[in-house]
Amino acid sequence: MRFLMIFGLVIILISCQNRQKTLGEIEVPLEHEKILTSTIFEKPSILRLKFNDRIYPSKIDQINFLDNHIYVLDKNFGIIFKFSKEGDLLTTLEKRGEGPEEYQYLHRFRVDTENKTIEVYDKVGQKIIIYDSNFKFKESIKIGLFFENFEKISDKKYLIYLAQENIFNGKNVSNNLIIWDNGEITFSDILQRPTDIKFQDNSIYFNRMSKSIYFTQAFNDTIYKFDVNVNRIVEKSIVNFPNKLFGSFSSIDEIDRVFNDKTYSTNIDYLVLNDKVISFNYIKSDNGALSFMRYFYFPHSNFVFQGTSLYNDFDGIFLFRHIYFRDNIFTYVVSPESLSNLDLEKVSEDLRGSIDESISFEDQFLLLSFKIKDNL
Repeated sequence: MRFLMIFGLVIILISCQNRQKTLGEIEVPLEHEKILTSTIFEKPSILRLKFNDRIYPSKIDQINFLDNHIYVLDKNFGIIFKFSKEGDLLTTLEKRGEGPEEYQYLHRFRVDTENKTIEVYDKVGQKIIIYDSNFKFKESIKIGLFFENFEKISDKKYLIYLAQENIFNGKNVSNNLIIWDNGEITFSDILQRPTDIKFQDNSIYFNRMSKSIYFTQAFNDTIYKFDVNVNRIVEKSIVNFPNKLFGSFSSIDEIDRVFNDKTYSTNIDYLVLNDKVISFNYIKSDNGALSFMRYFYFPHSNFVFQGTSLYNDFDGIFLFRHIYFRDNIFTYVVSPESLSNLDLEKVSEDLRGSIDESISFEDQFLLLSFKIKDNL
């Protein structure tokens, strides 16, 4: 029954409809069933990012790709690093300040593959700054809103996820999702909830082939489909978790007081969706302890599982976390902390050979890229 419901969801999600509709519920499996990574993915490629002696990230918050170059954001330092496809550091974006080409707090970035540009969002300055692929300044666009995530639709037109109340042109904006079009709000929907700002990381996914933007709202357990052609939400699907979270809460502590002896869902995040796979992360609480889980569904093979069930038999270690998805390839970051905990005698020769044992693990980040097998 669970598979049938999910299969029905996918068929409808990938079709184009001109009216909004509510889809059937998706049931998320919580049981643990061991699945070998090699049955789902091809052997991963491994790349070590090579930094210079001057600076290296404290952590990697976001990864993107443009013309075979790798762009990495460290929000703590407010720096974007640009690497070659071989992992060599080419240049960095470090332009903190209040000028038109500078940012005060670099919160998020995206790449424009058509125009070959990098667009960064300055949350304090409430603006999007556009640079070329080598970080030469091109344009600054004053948005005039505080937001969490954004996706470009066309020139000076963005889908924006707010997750907090704003004042725009003297009026309150209390919805989460808006279309900002050259200084005007042309669409606004999905009423905010008090806890939204705490849990919204990477929940907007633009399928440019179908001109559809999929997104989720924190603490809503819903996947929405926004059709760019008709400028409105055309579909939504409810994700069914055991002991669903109902109501509005001001903090995680308040949630834990109410649900201190149950398992409940809180947020869908890291959403990716195409004709091959639907995948997202979500947060759950078991007896008050928060944990992150991954969910994968492959419609062609009618196969569903959670990430904690996935055993990396390529290396015998668990290194699976969403960070980036393109061309049916999931890219993951192996942090210095994870590296320092590895038993190098038990990992694969490829992984061991990617680590430079002559320098500190604190200076090394590995990117593992897993391609989905063609038969799934």
